[in-house]
Amino acid sequence: MERSLWERARRGDRQAREELVARNLPLVRHVARRFTGFGHDLDDLVQAGTVGLLQAIDGFDPARGYQFSTYAVPVILGEIRRFLRENDPVGMGRALRARVARVRHAAASLEQRLGRRATAAEVAAELGWDVAEVTFALESAQAPLSLDEPAGDDPDAPPRLDRVAAETGVDWHDVIAVRAALARLPERLRAIVALRFFQDRTQAEVAAAVGLSQPQVSRLERAALEELRRVLSGGEGVAAGEEPARPSAP
Repeated sequence: MERSLWERARRGDRQAREELVARNLPLVRHVARRFTGFGHDLDDLVQAGTVGLLQAIDGFDPARGYQFSTYAVPVILGEIRRFLRENDPVGMGRALRARVARVRHAAASLEQRLGRRATAAEVAAELGWDVAEVTFALESAQAPLSLDEPAGDDPDAPPRLDRVAAETGVDWHDVIAVRAALARLPERLRAIVALRFFQDRTQAEVAAAVGLSQPQVSRLERAALEELRRVLSGGEGVAAGEEPARPSAP
């Protein structure tokens, strides 16, 4: 029954698509509730998340064998984060500034107690928040990064997108395809790629940020780039939330 519904929706059956939306709206509400402390009504967050749900329904292929929620949650999160950024006309609203301050205070307190920089998961546990809330607060405290902006401080440097393209050997002209490929990576691999190539962090800095060793970051970085290479060259790739096979040790 479920598979038949997806097949009908993929053939353009509007009623089937609407039924899939209705069935998955509770998932959108569950994700949206994580962000109710950022100064927006839950209904507005759900509306933004529903845009992501529609994108996920259109892009999901049940033949690949993973659950729809695994594919949909990163897409829904992305649209809610976009809504929050685009609907804060002064750059960072009072509620968001307060949450950023709490994250920074908790991170500083943990660093003092642990003798090292705290990971996002540790800060989330300290505050009783979801990791996504901590990550968004930290992202919002920085200027948004664009895939088309130069990497690093040199305005003549190639765009971040080109830098990742050079590492994967894939000629990326379609920014939408790139964003879709990045969205398919598991959360940890996306974070490593973002920190390494979009924020110009060293592997040691990334290791401290995500709570892994530098050799582990090195292996996962190679795995992430290989996975992006497969997805963008037409391979199936992994579902969001799954880890690709680990590369052999050097």
